Amino acid sequence: MGSDTHRAASATAFPLAFGVCCVGVALFSVMDAAMKGLSLSIGLFNALFWRAMAGSLLGLALMLLTRQRWPHLTVLRLHMLRGTVVAVMASLFFWAIMRMPLAEAIALSFIAPLIALSRRPVAQGTDRAAGHWGVSAGTDRRCRHPVRANAGRL
Repeated sequence: MGSDTHRAASATAFPLAFGVCCVGVALFSVMDAAMKGLSLSIGLFNALFWRAMAGSLLGLALMLLTRQRWPHLTVLRLHMLRGTVVAVMASLFFWAIMRMPLAEAIALSFIAPLIALSRRPVAQGTDRAAGHWGVSAGTDRRCRHPVRANAGRL
């Protein structure tokens, strides 16, 4: 009887997860289209400012509604650093969306992690032939042993 319950739960879990992912991709695509329109009409930095304000107010409202405590100063510093990096990335991404067809820009954003993975050896100054394919194969060719699951954790 337990395996039937597990089978029924797993039969509904995949369609639910797939649906949530599709909704997420659709919402981000709509946001990209809205940001392209806003950036072209009111300017890139004005659109980014209002996007940041809306996100900050939504986050503050959710934090106050759930009665969360303010994070410690070290955590706030980390979030400020993350926010700075995200602001630069968003500025560059929405600048590209303003100048490229929307479908091409979104497609590039989906394959960007693969491009970054292929550029890793260049950024690290290692031999390209011995570099990036070891990650996808589950081994690190520089040290000739399988990569451990906990290796590289912060």
